Amino acid sequence: MDGQLLITVSGSLRIAVLGCGYVGTAFALQALARGHTVLGVVRSEESCARLRALGISAQACDLQADDWTSLPTTFDVVVYAASTGGAGVDAYARTYDVGVKRALAWASEVSALHFIFTSSTGVYRQDDGSVVTEASEVGGTPTADAMLAGERMRCSPASAQFSRRASRKRRFCVLVVSMDQAVITSSINSSVERM
Repeated sequence: MDGQLLITVSGSLRIAVLGCGYVGTAFALQALARGHTVLGVVRSEESCARLRALGISAQACDLQADDWTSLPTTFDVVVYAASTGGAGVDAYARTYDVGVKRALAWASEVSALHFIFTSSTGVYRQDDGSVVTEASEVGGTPTADAMLAGERMRCSPASAQFSRRASRKRRFCVLVVSMDQAVITSSINSSVERM
């Protein structure tokens, strides 16, 4: 991930966090603490209330089904942190295929300069407690393959179109996190500071 977000920020960024659950909320709180403007996009009004109680602006939108035109139309950064909600293989395909494609298209429409995709250590095959590195094998299960497809979407025509439409250089970052809060905070701090 080093070198993915090498830009200087002079002022507040407008950040949309699509899927503001466990990881997305941690990212949003870190961004707010650094003076950025954040909108958390979640599935339900109940989730909106949870975010607002934390001081995060929120809007309900089902990223798989809804019309996204109700969302604000200008962001500097789009963070895709949507989860499957614990559902099965079909939900992984919808979240990491359809969802990522729609998010990339929307990021282009709202003139975002940066797109951050959060993934998971679940892409790795190791489930025996061994150390996992960037060189470890990935994929091999339907859910891991779906997540990998989302990570690789940056090489797709949708992502290429996202990059070509930029009047300034746009960036794509894959942020892989574990469920450990310290790792999430460290990864988020590193990503936000490099924006």
